[in-house]
Amino acid sequence: MIEKILETIFEATGEGLPKGEGYHLMLLKQAFLRLPQHPAVLRGEDLRDFLDELRRYQHFFRNIYRSSIKPENIRRLIEMIQKHHQSVYAQLREFTEVIAESEG
Repeated sequence: MIEKILETIFEATGEGLPKGEGYHLMLLKQAFLRLPQHPAVLRGEDLRDFLDELRRYQHFFRNIYRSSIKPENIRRLIEMIQKHHQSVYAQLREFTEVIAESEG
């Protein structure tokens, strides 16, 4: 879901989307870059690390059989989501407000 939000933002701001292999990682890195025309969409090393971990789990789930999933890893991921979800929401909201003000 976060990827879809980021894609929408980058298309709407005219930045475009990454191309080729490593798309998901490049999209995540793009979200943390500050550009001259606007601030970074997301900020913070801890948040970046969490979203990268989430990206890796999504890749794992898409490509590995479910029997390989370890419950302790799922618990850890759930704890990370609980820790960071409000920060992601707040930063995305702040970014959209900045963009709206600059266009307004």
